[in-house]
Amino acid sequence: MFKFKTIYENSKFYHFQEIIKTVRAIIFIEHKILLVYSKIFNDMMFPGGTINKNEDKKSALIRELKEELGCEKVESIKFLGETKEVCYKINDQAKLIKRKSYYYLCKIDQLGKQNLEDYEILYGLEPKLYQLTDAIKHLQAELKIRLQKPSIGLITTIKREIKVLKYLRRNYARVLQSY
Repeated sequence: MFKFKTIYENSKFYHFQEIIKTVRAIIFIEHKILLVYSKIFNDMMFPGGTINKNEDKKSALIRELKEELGCEKVESIKFLGETKEVCYKINDQAKLIKRKSYYYLCKIDQLGKQNLEDYEILYGLEPKLYQLTDAIKHLQAELKIRLQKPSIGLITTIKREIKVLKYLRRNYARVLQSY
């Protein structure tokens, strides 16, 4: 299980205005990690999203996987860890938020027809399989670009996903044993 220190956009002295909780799925298929790639941002993240009011984490995860991956059946949902970040809200750059993400190891039946929200369609989200090392290298290269041009955004998201991917690479055998 992992629990990382809070990732900050620029400084540790922010006063965030909102707390957002999210769920993320860690899914291995044939020894590759399933991530959601964004054509517009050229990055990827673990499938998942925001937990709605009056929704528990498991229900939110199942809903998000159905939307982003088109899967009908999610099995073996096991909590693996959490991350925290303080960042600008993606649709309101004047608003700072604290995002707490809960990661779950899951198995899915199959990929199907996505049911994406409008902004996810705009971002060109699509599920793709990656070798752990390739995903880490890609995100590290993209992070380097974003740090030079911070207006692109999503810096803390990329840092978060790199940390989780590195954890999975270091603990691959142990993580898969609990699958």
